[in-house]
Amino acid sequence: VERIATQLPTLGWDDYDAIWVAAGTGTTLAGLVLGEAGRHPVVGALAVPEDHGVAALVAATLAEAGWADTGYRLLDASRGGFARLDGRLARFIVEFETASGVALEPLYTGKLLLALREAVESGAVARGSRLVALHSGGLQG
Repeated sequence: VERIATQLPTLGWDDYDAIWVAAGTGTTLAGLVLGEAGRHPVVGALAVPEDHGVAALVAATLAEAGWADTGYRLLDASRGGFARLDGRLARFIVEFETASGVALEPLYTGKLLLALREAVESGAVARGSRLVALHSGGLQG
């Protein structure tokens, strides 16, 4: 979270509205929630189905750190399962890489950014919002 704050001026930003991150186990998300300490919401795009226990692990991690179970939300971005690559996700990854030059993979970050795009397109994200999407790596292969 501190590193994000130091990089904002390169974007011409003095603040942001939320952080978006892929969630496989939820530990990175929990760390971001703790680092934010309530300043900004954190959105976790689930790379696994909701019944994989991510919500419980995040809640337990936050409770162990003495932090209330607030400041974040989870979205189902699993596309039906871990490592599921449907046509929409495959097309999105190709389009994103072509437009940006940034490589994505279908396990985590591709699902995260597709979920973010869908949230923007549906109006769930307010126009003009400044969002930080954390590309956590994960380029396998």
